[in-house]
Amino acid sequence: MRVKLIIIVLLFVLLPGATAVCLAESDCENENEEAGFPALEKFHTVMAKMWHKHLPDKDYDAIRKSSTELNQRMEDLKKAELPKSLSGKADAVKEKIGKLGDAVDALSKASKGKDDEMLGKTVVTVHEAYHALVMVIYEKSK
Repeated sequence: MRVKLIIIVLLFVLLPGATAVCLAESDCENENEEAGFPALEKFHTVMAKMWHKHLPDKDYDAIRKSSTELNQRMEDLKKAELPKSLSGKADAVKEKIGKLGDAVDALSKASKGKDDEMLGKTVVTVHEAYHALVMVIYEKSK
């Protein structure tokens, strides 16, 4: 009886959480398409694999290999023309792109070393900087 109760409780706790994660991930797949910002979408594709696959698997070799591509996507993002829909936020967006670039530079540097813990921390920093940029992009104008 007690085991059934535990299973039922876990289903009510874990299933909604798993559904929310699935919804959030599917939302994230399309988040950059709405902004019409292909360079950001390409950056996100590489970063998302690092964040959702390599980091949880502690696959630091894969992170190191992916960091080269992420660097290229970052360079493309820095050179990309902002969509017209972001013209009113251009300064704020460019500032966040600069901070994201700094985080990617730190990741690149860490990927050349042997400190896996530091490498993981830099992936977290890149992810946070990316979401700070996205928050500015999707922030409603006042």
